[in-house]
This record gives sequence, C-alpha cells and structure tokens, in this order.
Amino acid sequence: MTSWVDVADLDDTNYTITDLTPETTYEVQVQGVDAAGATSKWTASTLFTTLGQSNAIDLATLVATGVQGENYEIVDGDIIAVYMSGDSKTLYCKDAGKFANPFAAEAGQIDYVRDVANLMDRDYDQSNWVALHSEDGFEADLIGKALNGVKGVYNDIVNPAIELSEAVTAADGDAETYAYNVFVPCNFMSISQESGSTNANFFFMTPKPVEVMTVDWAKWSAADGMFVIPNHDDYCTDSLVGGFAVDFSRYDGTPAVSESDLEEGFVYRFTGVVQKIDASNAPRQIVGTPSDYMVYPLNGLEKVGDANPEVPTSIEDLMVGRDVKSVTYYNVHGQASMSPFEGVNMVDVRYTDGTHRVVKFVNRAK
Repeated sequence: MTSWVDVADLDDTNYTITDLTPETTYEVQVQGVDAAGATSKWTASTLFTTLGQSNAIDLATLVATGVQGENYEIVDGDIIAVYMSGDSKTLYCKDAGKFANPFAAEAGQIDYVRDVANLMDRDYDQSNWVALHSEDGFEADLIGKALNGVKGVYNDIVNPAIELSEAVTAADGDAETYAYNVFVPCNFMSISQESGSTNANFFFMTPKPVEVMTVDWAKWSAADGMFVIPNHDDYCTDSLVGGFAVDFSRYDGTPAVSESDLEEGFVYRFTGVVQKIDASNAPRQIVGTPSDYMVYPLNGLEKVGDANPEVPTSIEDLMVGRDVKSVTYYNVHGQASMSPFEGVNMVDVRYTDGTHRVVKFVNRAK
C-alpha cells in the first residue's frame, strides 16, 4: 500500500526530494498556501521514476577485474576517444595514463626509440585502452572528447572491448589532441635487449593491448611474412632483433593497401592498432623469440627508405675479422640448429669479446 508524505512550511518554489529508492515510480502533487493559511486545490499528479544505482567503474578497474560477458558501465569522462574505424563502428579509446604496472627502464638501460633512434621526444603514454563497438556507428566529432554513457557487454578481456548497449555522448570540454606512441619492431619482441655491436643495454616500451600507435622502422620481409627491424647503416646499427605479424584487414586509408603491395626490404611507417594473440594463433618466430602481438595497419602507410642488405651467401662472410665463440642458426619458424637450414636463416653469431651479431643468411641449395 502506498502512502503520501507531506512536505510543509516551504518558503521557496524549488525543493529537492531526497532519500528515494532507485528504479521506483513516484507521484507528486502541489498545493498552494497563502499567508492567512488558506489552501488551494491539489494539482494534478506528476509521475517520475528514479534512476537505477550506478555501478560505474573506471577503465583501469575494468581491465584489472572485469569478467568477460558481463555488463559494465564506465565512469563518465574516464576515457577519451582517440581513433574511429573507417566504417565508423569501432572507437578506440584510452584513459589518462592509468596503466596499473607501468614499464620503466632499469638503471643503466637506454630507451632506444627515444635516446638512440630519436623517433620520439617525450615520455611514453601508458594508458589502458578499450575498443568500443556499435552497429549504429559513431559521430566523427567524438574524437578527442571524453565520453559519457559508456555501457555494454565486456566481450574481450585480453584485448579490452565493449559492445555498447546505447549511444555514447561527448562530455563537456574541448577536444584533446593525442600524440601516438612510437614503436619499432623491437618493441614487440622484448622489453630489453643488448646491442650486438656495443653491448649497450636498451629498453623497449611494450605496447598495450588495443593501443593505437605510430609504427616506424618496419622493414618488410616477405621470406618471414612479417615486419622486422632493419639492421642497416641508415637505421639500426646495433644488431638488434625485432619483428611482428601484420594483418591489413582493418586498413581504411586511401588508396587501399594489402600485404601484396609491400616491397621486399623497404622500410615503412604507418598508424596501426595492436592486439595480443594467444599461443594457438602465434606468428612466426625470429631467433626463437615469438612475438605476442598482431599489428593491424589502419592508415598512413608510407615507404620511408630502402634497407635491402647485401645478403651473405656463405657463413665465412660472417666470421671475417673477429674471433667467433658460437654460431646458432634459426629458420623462419624459430627452430634452432648448429648447422644452417636450407634457404633463409637468421644467424646469431657470438664473439669471444662478448658481442654478437644477428643477421640474415641465405643458404642456397647446391
């Protein structure tokens, strides 16, 4: 049974009703009272329903504790829209640098991309990322804006993604311009690596799942079916190892590009998005170290140089001028051997002075 609650002795035309139950319909009537105490008739009833309790969480909490298949709401204003897919149905978003366990160079390590390659002049942004999907599409003016009303099913916990249940809106405030982090193929292989020529210890920031980024110094290797680091005098002179698998299915730049358009030995730069992959779908290995990532170029693919090396045709070419301690050969599947495989090999040559070189070697059939 419902009952009325009388609120008397009001001296203002505005009043806030408190202590209401969520998701409950209420009925309101108003009566006027003059200074002499005379009353008017009650007005017609006005009905309203209170909102449900908000269980909104920030993106960092969702990434850390979210359960796949459950419905979630992101706190209004917590994430910013960074990139929209060509079909306008996917919106890649980030928070404000809230990654729970940020990576950092250790004592004595040198940030290769920043300090050696000079490809980026700022600290890495270490944010959580999420891909929002809506079959109804998004408006282009959301880019750079903080978002409100992000609700839906959390359908991927490895590469955070939400299938939205309703339209999102832009929060108040000006749009922000986000400068993408810059990554080279080494960033996708390991967080640290020693130079094969100077013994320097380099730090490589690890990309975050679903992060939109600039990829640079990516040399196409058709033999490996992937992009690799260009060990070439015009690029990397430290005999480093790096590579990642690539999928052009999300490329929305003009003109359209596919893997068949890439030229062997040329170095490319592009905007892409990265996803973590599981072991059953792992790309080929380079020098026994598998990449954990698949990179999807999005747009802006440009050829920035030619790093075609003079490929040695005999192992003797790799041993000139220095004392060799050991030689290990790897084929395109990452299998190791003390003798060369037929065809393309990656060769890890270790020298007695503590340095090493990693080079491609072609063992041609007799």
